[in-house]
Amino acid sequence: TDVSSLKTYGYAGLFVINVIGAASILLPSPAAASVFGGGALLSGFLGLPAFVWVGLVAGLGEAIGEFSGYAAGYGGRLFVQDRPEYRRIHGWMERHGVITMFLMSIIPNPLFDLAGVAAGAVQMPVGRFFLSVLGGKIIKDVYLAAIGGLGAAIFTYLS
Repeated sequence: TDVSSLKTYGYAGLFVINVIGAASILLPSPAAASVFGGGALLSGFLGLPAFVWVGLVAGLGEAIGEFSGYAAGYGGRLFVQDRPEYRRIHGWMERHGVITMFLMSIIPNPLFDLAGVAAGAVQMPVGRFFLSVLGGKIIKDVYLAAIGGLGAAIFTYLS
């Protein structure tokens, strides 16, 4: 995905990129780049700066997309069950599911997909899964978009 095309597709494109990016279990995606780019290229509205809107839209898209990992775990298709990282995260999910999902959502985290699978495997209630992931992803995407917007502002200032 060409991040500069975000201006053309706007917030709808940002949403779709993040749904698809989050739905691709254990595969790299352009979702993080779209959040940085969105913070730099998109405009705010209704009195809120772009980084807030980017965080809300991308966070919602990611939270929806993460249901793919949850469904894989819930359905018992545990293609990752032998990985030591998965076993550790599975234990955390059994004891502290909501806080585990929230904390793993707040930071860019390559192990997040394993947590989503573990959440499904322990049959974490769907509402708790969604709200904990949504909260963390919005926070993460707001600060990533703010960093993208700040970087663009600094670059423009120095040019």
